[in-house]
Amino acid sequence: MPTLTINGRQVSVDDSFLSLPREEQDATVEEIAKSMPAQEPSGAMAGAKHGVAQVAHGVAETVKQNFGIGDGFDKRDPNYVPADPYKPSQWGQLIAENVPSIGTAIAGGKAAAAMAPGKFKIPAALLGATGAGWLMSAGDTIKERAANNGHEDPTANDKLIGNLTSGAGAVASAVPAARLVPGLNKVAGAGASAAGNALTKALTTVGSGVAGGAASDLATQVGTTAGTDQGLSVDPTRLGGAAITGGVTTGALAAPAFGGDMIRAGTLRKYVGDNEAASKNYATRLEAAGNGDLGKAKVDEAAHQRVVGDLKTELGDSAALVRKQVPNLSQEVENTISALQRGEKVNPDEIARIDREVASAPDGPNLALQARTLHVADMAAQRGGHSNRGWAGGLSGIMDKNLGFLLNPARLAGGAAATALGMHLLGTSNPLFGGALAGTYGAARMVDNLTGMRSPAKTFAEHFADRNAQLRVPPAAAPAAAPPPGGQAQGPWGPKPLPQQSVPQAAPPSAPAAPAGPDPLIANTMAHIALLQAQQPQAPQSAPQAPAAPQIDPLNLPTSITKAAKNLMGGHAAVKEIREKEQARTAVAGLQSPLVDDAPLDITQNPMVGKRASQLVSAAKALKKYTGADVAEREQAQAEAQAAREEKAAAREEVRAQRDAERKAEKEKTATERAQAMAERAKVKAEAAAAKAVQVQQKEAAKAELAKAKEAEKQAKAAAAVETAKVKAAAAKVKAPKVAPEAPKAEAPKADPAAYEPIADDLLWRKGMRTEDVAEREAQSTEPGMRKRFKEAVTFRRNTLERRLGEIAQDASDAGNDVDSTSLGRLYHQMDHSHRRADAERHLAHWTSKMDPSIKKAVYDAVTPLLKLWKE
Repeated sequence: MPTLTINGRQVSVDDSFLSLPREEQDATVEEIAKSMPAQEPSGAMAGAKHGVAQVAHGVAETVKQNFGIGDGFDKRDPNYVPADPYKPSQWGQLIAENVPSIGTAIAGGKAAAAMAPGKFKIPAALLGATGAGWLMSAGDTIKERAANNGHEDPTANDKLIGNLTSGAGAVASAVPAARLVPGLNKVAGAGASAAGNALTKALTTVGSGVAGGAASDLATQVGTTAGTDQGLSVDPTRLGGAAITGGVTTGALAAPAFGGDMIRAGTLRKYVGDNEAASKNYATRLEAAGNGDLGKAKVDEAAHQRVVGDLKTELGDSAALVRKQVPNLSQEVENTISALQRGEKVNPDEIARIDREVASAPDGPNLALQARTLHVADMAAQRGGHSNRGWAGGLSGIMDKNLGFLLNPARLAGGAAATALGMHLLGTSNPLFGGALAGTYGAARMVDNLTGMRSPAKTFAEHFADRNAQLRVPPAAAPAAAPPPGGQAQGPWGPKPLPQQSVPQAAPPSAPAAPAGPDPLIANTMAHIALLQAQQPQAPQSAPQAPAAPQIDPLNLPTSITKAAKNLMGGHAAVKEIREKEQARTAVAGLQSPLVDDAPLDITQNPMVGKRASQLVSAAKALKKYTGADVAEREQAQAEAQAAREEKAAAREEVRAQRDAERKAEKEKTATERAQAMAERAKVKAEAAAAKAVQVQQKEAAKAELAKAKEAEKQAKAAAAVETAKVKAAAAKVKAPKVAPEAPKAEAPKADPAAYEPIADDLLWRKGMRTEDVAEREAQSTEPGMRKRFKEAVTFRRNTLERRLGEIAQDASDAGNDVDSTSLGRLYHQMDHSHRRADAERHLAHWTSKMDPSIKKAVYDAVTPLLKLWKE
């Protein structure tokens, strides 16, 4: 009688069921299913087990169908009732069912991405997730297609179509899996924009899960039915359930990462705004220093330290340049720069002061960027904890910093060995405690990896690293003075007058747009003639008047003429021009109205030259007055500026001297304190040495006493042996009777119940106390130098007595003998509270007399060797 599995239940049907056509068989199964009462789903735990079994079965079936290896593997529960995706109350079980399969796809994508270079990581993740999905589904698809074709063994066509359709479905389901691979879908920036990006990322992931689930199921249904004997069949209800399953599962897996993204979007807000350029600078440097391995605690710590070291070096170089360009930096800025170089914390106001005071220097922007970047690096380092295990964040980072020493593998192994010997230390080496701690740490690591909180360095780099970020600001050119409105150039005491075309200009070929000044030779000659004309009276004008020359503005002369006039006022140019009067006369001859050849040099025949000379004399006098005032004011301003600089330099030197004196005093104070501390340590060492010497003496005395006691015992035994020999010799002389009566058998001495008095219960204070506490209390009554050995002796005696009595009781119980646990317990406590060997022997004799003969000898044999541990 065949058996069918319908809705997770085993149903037996008649043999005639097998002879029915396929359509009637399906109709019969549906009718039976409708008549069966609805079953409750198996639950989340059963769903998780079913999901793991399904993954293992799918992989084994694919290997079997494609490569002929193995016989398959099916550990799925036949009575398992799956969750209904259309009922939200069962989504917990639904997620548990599907997490193993999508988790396997995520693992495949992560492994492939880890082996690929940077720009190929996402395609590699898709390829890895696709391969994992195909491996989990191809075997069942091939098997189901073969069944729909009416044969048990798949044909080559079944395998080809089954593999192709499984691959198509795996591609569809790989998209959400690749989006869930940690570290691939980064959310850059911070604040509201990052929160929006995180929400978009989560919604896109859930949407890809819905689409991927539907597309994958559609490919499976088409691949198992299209072209088969059963014909193409697509169940829309199943298709909708697959879409819901994909969306719910990816949503559940994306929720931790979304929560982490939202938390980081809020906590990283302080790194944007004024700090955004510095954040990109630090993150880009951090990513480069990590060399692609950020995310490992020790790599993160090393990368951070390297970046901070580089920034401090660059800050010092930039500060040296800016001090030359801005000699009057405030002491507050100097203190802030020094604090940053020492690695101390500064506040945002101090960073803003640096920005303001160095803005005008060519290297000021670079100094401000490096200072703010160091400030950002310090703030970023506060995210998480730093320990010898590296830089880590989240719950596991807190455990690394505070409990990391307990997770040392050697410590755990040593604790396990000590516990096996019965001498474990409470807590720090207890393997049960260590196992619980390791499990908690592993769970914390898992949560931190899902939320992205494990590696603050990697998170910071993902949010702010930018290959186009400006790591250093090039020095700016010195700012040129902009002309004021109206086109006038700015002079030291106000705008300069605009030049006018008073002398014919000629533009040089190299710069046609800029007018050239007058010929220096002509200008000098005209100035010389003007000087002679001012010293002598004018000659009669006989020549006709020349055309009027252009008017000359004495306050707006070309630079070449004013320079020559200034030289004349100084006297040097005038003497030179008088000595070279022949050259001047030749130059004047080239003017429009030449001089009279035979006239004396001081008599001119060109009225235009005379007029110009008169104007030049006026201009020279005005220029002397104008420039003289400028020079005086300029010299006075320079003197005042020099005095201010010297005063500030003196103040700075005074501050530096005071600071050096304070540092010197602090060093001297520190040296004194260090010397005092060394003296204290030397004193403590001397006291310890003295105590150790006393302890050695006490040990030697104890050894001597022990040796003396052993020698006395040895002598007593020798004397007893001599006496015994004498008695035996005397007895040998007495003739024994021929028939001696049989001597009664010797019996073990019996304890006298009337003479025995046990220790009262109210004096048994050690009951329930730990051995460590008992040894510590007993040791208080001994000499300080002997306490350690005394504690060890008490601990060994108590633990050994307890272990041996326990072994005797266990052996007797295993042999089926009666165990007088009361007597054994009373014996243990009475001997444990005894200080003298005689008392211990008395307790042993009394309580063993109450025991069964089968264990009495075992107790004597086990406890008697221990009696030497009690004092005589």
